[in-house]
Formats: sequence, structure tokens, C-alpha cells
Amino acid sequence: MSYAVRFLEPAAKEFHRIPRRLRQQFKELVPYLEANPYRSYPFLPVKDVGRVPGIWRFPLGPYRVFFKVDGSTVWIGKFWLRPPAYGKTHIRELRRTFGRTPATGDREPRR
Repeated sequence: MSYAVRFLEPAAKEFHRIPRRLRQQFKELVPYLEANPYRSYPFLPVKDVGRVPGIWRFPLGPYRVFFKVDGSTVWIGKFWLRPPAYGKTHIRELRRTFGRTPATGDREPRR
């Protein structure tokens, strides 16, 4: 099964704020997410966010990328610097971000 990788609106804005080197690295990881977003590789350790069911994460330099799989779509929701990505406030923000239905203005990543 092949997945489509798309950004929720907050993540699309955050994506353009991270350093260019990390944006390029993310684009190189997209084919692996499209193939199987649940699978970990030595260069892409995917983990379940235990406190928010259905949300997954992987590191991207000093950032953590949070995503949710909905059918055949991988929704990228947040790019957060570590360690603040794990505070109680951030857990609430994750629930709020992924709890809503994707808007029509959501974007596909640029290649």
C-alpha cells in the first residue's frame, strides 16, 4: 500500500521556518513515509506517542516531526524542537492539532 504525505496547515508554516538543510533531509525521508509510515529504519526511527493515541513521531535533527495516518494519507501536523515537544502543554496542542478534520487548504509537501 502506498501512502500520500500531506501537511496540516500549522505544519506547512512551520516547515518553512526550519533550516534549509533539515527541509532537504525531510524531503529525502518522504519516500520512506510513503512506503510505510509505521516502519522504523536506522536513519528514521518512528515511534508511537504513547500519551496521544494514533500520533507518531520521528526525529529530524533537533526537531521532532509529529504525524497521524488516516487511511492512505500521512498527515504531518507539527515540527517541534526537542525537549519542549514533550511537555503537558504540547500534548494538549497535539490533541488539538490532530483532533480536527484536515481543512481543504492543507498542502502536499513540495519536492
